[in-house]
Amino acid sequence: MTAILGLNAFHPDSSACLVIDGKLVGAVAEERLGPRNKHTMAFPENAIRWLLSDAGLRLSDITHVAIARAPNANLMAKAKYALANPKIGINAVAGFMNRQKESSNALNTLAEVCGEDPARVNYKVHNVEHHLAHIASSYYLSDFDSAAGFSYDGSGDFASAMAARCEGTNIEILDRVRLSDSLGHYYTAMCQFIGFDLFGEEYKVMGLAPYGEDRFSEEMRRIVITEGNDWFRLAPGFFTMHRGLSEAQLGDDGQMKLGRLFSDKVTDLLGEPRDRAAPITQREKDIARSTQAHFERAATNCMRTLQQHMPMENLAMAGGCALNGGDECTHLPRFPGREDVSAMRVLR
Repeated sequence: MTAILGLNAFHPDSSACLVIDGKLVGAVAEERLGPRNKHTMAFPENAIRWLLSDAGLRLSDITHVAIARAPNANLMAKAKYALANPKIGINAVAGFMNRQKESSNALNTLAEVCGEDPARVNYKVHNVEHHLAHIASSYYLSDFDSAAGFSYDGSGDFASAMAARCEGTNIEILDRVRLSDSLGHYYTAMCQFIGFDLFGEEYKVMGLAPYGEDRFSEEMRRIVITEGNDWFRLAPGFFTMHRGLSEAQLGDDGQMKLGRLFSDKVTDLLGEPRDRAAPITQREKDIARSTQAHFERAATNCMRTLQQHMPMENLAMAGGCALNGGDECTHLPRFPGREDVSAMRVLR
């Protein structure tokens, strides 16, 4: 028997799943169990124990443990970021080392968490890069024999996006967008500016956008640059990514809140941010519309670039940003010798 325990840990919405002989037999989010903290980043020990109990297995029956985190991925980009930002570089490196230690400790104590003798446990650990796991989650569950794969979100393993060629059972990574460029962080920062400062409230800005006008188009173009870029680039000085992520914490109400992701430069450009308790005015509706519209312009640029990398009829998308927009594929132009790419089959 091959039994694979899959883990999402040390990242919001931690969870676990169990695959036995190639069949998914269970999956559960940690927030559904234990203290019920929304979007928790805690190691999913309750989820692991529940899955094993439900399947009638012990940890000693597990042959593989796969974790959607690869601490050694994108090391060069991490080093360049630390050197370019010396004031926060030391803290960033310290945080990276602490997370790496935390991950190792959690796996080393997994037997203890499950109440088993460590001597009886003999599984192989697989670290899977964040966005590769995202693409796999979409492509492998599709009926595609081949597809262009694309994942984008806030960040994971110091990357915010990944493009891949998916053929058969193979996924070949073609390119990455590394931090501090991130469409997900841009969108979350603007959510905070509008007054939605809890983790996971992006859907509220998506819902608010149709009530506004795209009055802040030029301002958004100054913040997120797509012209002359294969994917996208965040203009320097508008975002405080490291502060926002390092200050993430659970409140007394169990709700997760990030530190502030936008800088005073955004305030200089758009005016004062809305306090959460203040009424929503037409200005906030218009900022939401412009945020959404420019996100879609940047996403469309990504799809054009992906089409150039890999002209395929199938597209497998994943990641938090793939939940947003969705219509960007239908805005793409015709390509020589092909039907309108709006007919592209998309799986998210």
